[in-house]
Amino acid sequence: MTASAAPPAIPPLPAPNSAEPFRRQPAWELALAVQQLALCAQPFAWGAADCLTTPADAVLAITGVDPLAPWRGRYRSRQEAEALLAALAPDAAPEDRLSAVVAAVMAAHGAPHIAPAFAQHGDVALCRWPEAGRGERPRDHCGFVSAAAVMLPARRGLTQVPLAQATAAWRIG
Repeated sequence: MTASAAPPAIPPLPAPNSAEPFRRQPAWELALAVQQLALCAQPFAWGAADCLTTPADAVLAITGVDPLAPWRGRYRSRQEAEALLAALAPDAAPEDRLSAVVAAVMAAHGAPHIAPAFAQHGDVALCRWPEAGRGERPRDHCGFVSAAAVMLPARRGLTQVPLAQATAAWRIG
């Protein structure tokens, strides 16, 4: 009987300004519109259409840089996602891990933290989503800004949460 190989180590969060900076590409608006249409047709799925992959896919469409690249494919369930967030932000309270990870990744790419009221089309935002968790208290969710809303993954594609509900935002490019 042979022992199975240990899973690869989870890459740590990068240091601020240590990753490729986000720069909006020519025709980024068209690329984001195409990505948004694709996301509208994609049902929620851990590791494929969730609060990490959805904004990362938007940033990838806008900039050509995948902020989630080191961690893509490392989870396929809520428990695995929570374990990944715990590994990346072990000092954060469980309810703060998503925001800690998003803030660290945005800082690594030089994306400035901005007041949500100043977020523009294509920026990344965190918000409390009251409908989240089916009976649980609201949790932070991450999405991207489109018009005056934060686009978040939902059971059937994307849902819009008013930008006024955003608790944090980062300028992309």
